[in-house]
Amino acid sequence: MNTDSEVTALLHELAQLGVSVRVEQGNLHISPRSRLTPDLTQRLKRHKAELIRALRLASLDEDQLFAWKERVAICEVLAGLDRKQSETVAWKGTEAQKRPPQSGDTNRK
Repeated sequence: MNTDSEVTALLHELAQLGVSVRVEQGNLHISPRSRLTPDLTQRLKRHKAELIRALRLASLDEDQLFAWKERVAICEVLAGLDRKQSETVAWKGTEAQKRPPQSGDTNRK
């Protein structure tokens, strides 16, 4: 089974158990943890980065996804970053666009 299939199967299994998984500030939040078996906990740890990526991508609308992919490509081609670094930079830009303006933030619309 490839990693994407494993992540999809893991998310499905967690949903069947009534376990909520979300990403906040780059970290996984799982609730209720009491429903996790040692095997599930191990699999969550093993696939943490892939889970975060999948959940983040699922949270984007079509325009945001296009912008994220464009940022990744720009980072790879123009900045010479590897894929992982490029995705990290792209997420920061995407998250900044999704956040409501902070008080004193005059540059955002």
